Amino acid sequence: AITGGRAELDQLKKALKGHRAVRAEAEEALAKAGSVRNSEAADFARESANSKANIAALGKAAKALRKGLGQAFLQTREASIVRRLSVDMDISSSDRDVVSSFLSNRGRGRTFQPTMEVVGILETMKEQMQKELAQEVAEEKKAIEIYEELTEAKRREVTAAALAMENKLK
Repeated sequence: AITGGRAELDQLKKALKGHRAVRAEAEEALAKAGSVRNSEAADFARESANSKANIAALGKAAKALRKGLGQAFLQTREASIVRRLSVDMDISSSDRDVVSSFLSNRGRGRTFQPTMEVVGILETMKEQMQKELAQEVAEEKKAIEIYEELTEAKRREVTAAALAMENKLK
């Protein structure tokens, strides 16, 4: 009877150790997933804010140019943003040249009336950025859904392991 009791106790100890390991692994996975999700959310927030600022700058630029405020626009912060975007974005070299030519007149005292071509290029750039932002938002929503599904599954694992340990100790 004592030998049987010891064997049963050893088996119980092994089972508890296994349940503790499962619970620990699930808790570790939850912590790691939370850390990764927080990092991804911060990256998304930063990129999203940057994209929104760029989209707003392109909109202001096009609006100013439509109103004939080209020279005044060249002195604004938005002109700097447009200058950077005209280099960084994936646009045709001819569009890049047109925008660059317009922007290069800054501070030279020349009056350069932007053509509707410049406005059209800026609007196209804005639309492209809006599409990219919409795609990034959709990807972020999907990442949140996946994270929530993962955390729910891991929480169930933690609960199941805790219940299994509780039942073994009864």
